[in-house]
This record gives sequence, C-alpha cells and structure tokens, in this order.
Amino acid sequence: MKKAYSYLVFVLATLIGCMPTKEPELLPVIDMHLHVYSDSVYWKGEPIIQKDITLESPGTRQGHLDSVVEEMKRNNIVLSYASGIPEALQLTMQDYPGLFFPSAEVWPVVYNLSDPIFLDQLRERIISKMVKGIGEVTNAYEGIAANEALMDTVYRLATRYDLPVAVHIGGALPGIQLTYFPKMRAECSNPLLLQDVLIKHRGLRLNIMHAGLPLYGDETLFIMYMFPDVYVDIGALAWYDDYAKETLREFLIKAMKYGVGDRVMFGSDEIVWPGAIGLSVEHIKNADFLTSKQKRDILYNNAARFLRLTDEEIQRHHSK
Repeated sequence: MKKAYSYLVFVLATLIGCMPTKEPELLPVIDMHLHVYSDSVYWKGEPIIQKDITLESPGTRQGHLDSVVEEMKRNNIVLSYASGIPEALQLTMQDYPGLFFPSAEVWPVVYNLSDPIFLDQLRERIISKMVKGIGEVTNAYEGIAANEALMDTVYRLATRYDLPVAVHIGGALPGIQLTYFPKMRAECSNPLLLQDVLIKHRGLRLNIMHAGLPLYGDETLFIMYMFPDVYVDIGALAWYDDYAKETLREFLIKAMKYGVGDRVMFGSDEIVWPGAIGLSVEHIKNADFLTSKQKRDILYNNAARFLRLTDEEIQRHHSK
C-alpha cells in the first residue's frame, strides 16, 4: 500500500510538472506611451546606435505600425495607449482592432486648442468612443506651461468625460530646440506647475509622461506624494541613452522607497523606432533593484488600474 501511494504521488508530481505554465516573461504588458501615424505625418528617423544595438526606423507608416505590432506580440503587450491624430487612430484601429487604446494627440497645442472646430470634433469623437483618452499633449514643445489658461480646455474635457489625460512632462531628443522646436523650455515641464491644475480640476486622471525626467524626478515624486491619484509613465527613459536610464533607476528606487511605486506605469515611447519597445520591456524585467511584484505592477497592474479595466478585460489579458 505504501509503495502504491508513493507511486501515485510520483505520477501526480510528474503530471503537474508537465503541465504548461505561464512563464514570467509571457505575462501581459500594457504600454502606456506609444505613437501611431498617418501617411501625412509619419517621418523616418535616422538609425539610433547604442553600443552593439542599432534601432532602425521603418520607411513607411504601414511598415512602422506592422513592426510595432510585431514587437507587441513578441513581448506580450496586450494593450497600448496609442497617441495620434484622427486619421492615424482610425487606420490603426482598423488594421489592428482591440490592440490599442485610442487617445487624441494634441499637437500643435496653440493651434488646436484655439480652434473651435478641432475642439468640437474632439468632443464628437469622445462621445462616439472613437477616442478614449487625451494625450500626448505636447505643450512644453511650444513653450506652454502645464498650468497656463490655454491648457484648461484639455483638463475640462478630461474631467467632464472622465478620460485619462497624458501630458508631456520631461525632456526630448537632444538638439531639438535648435531645429524644430526653438520655443521649447524645460521649465514648462516642471511638475510643480501641476499643483494649480490638480487643485482646480478635481478628479483629473492625469498621467505625467516621462515622469518629469531626466530633470524633475524629485518634483514628480512630490506631486505623486501630495496628489494620490497622479500616475506617471516611463516613456523613452528605459531605452534612449545612459543619462535617461540612470535618472530612471534613481526615480524608481525612490518611488518604491516612498510608497508611490504603485502609480508608475510602463511606457515605451517608441516614436519611430519600434525596436525600442522590446528594449524597454527587457530593461524593466532585468532591473535587479526591483522585486518581481514591483515589475509586474509597472508592466501591467498599475496601468490596468489607471485605465479602469474591467475584471473581464484583465482576465482575458492573462489568458492569452
């Protein structure tokens, strides 16, 4: 009898060991900072060379989108917060339904937020659910501070329709002020400016893109500490260069230490280099200063909470 029992235990253990399990790297990921384009606005970037890695930029809008989707599938990214103009969002949702959370890009800010036609059309797209979020809002590129009166239009729309809004609060590609955006000023991205906004617009579901880095990490942490509903994403910081990566490391260590790590979300901000998506995911997975739970929170759980995904949606994401 004892031998029979031992044999049964052995068989059960063998069967359990043979059952398929979901490896950590196959768990779902949400990308909270991704860009999509139409043919009219897509631009091909120069290759980015980082040590032994070269990031290529596809030559066409379709090539970029297809490469983005390949990266998403490779890294089990089940949903991406996609920022784009109306035509770009329409094309993206048409080609790959269900993979993207469509969000209205606001760029250029001064032109669009001063245009009643743009605002009326944005409201229509929100009401029809063609748009489920607002942002990336790129006010800093035009020297517009986050608390200027012009930006109130964005915050009012977001609170009225209970939409998440993502605002660019951070750096940009080096040299960009000397070329395309001479009005851009770093001080317009100081997260402390958001105090006025968050007090005035109660209930605003705000994502501080780039976490205010590389310059304003401590200011971002202070805002998160003072306003418990504020979230951040780590767009571009996990792949662009050593400066960005080091400031991200410092920020994440402090965020976990200060108890606000449950509001840090993953974001690739691939711009026109789809390979940056996989590099960003691997950077978080390989972060030896984060626990497994902290990595899971960053890669999925925090964004699911911010976007208010249903239990059914979360279960579907984990069953893939």
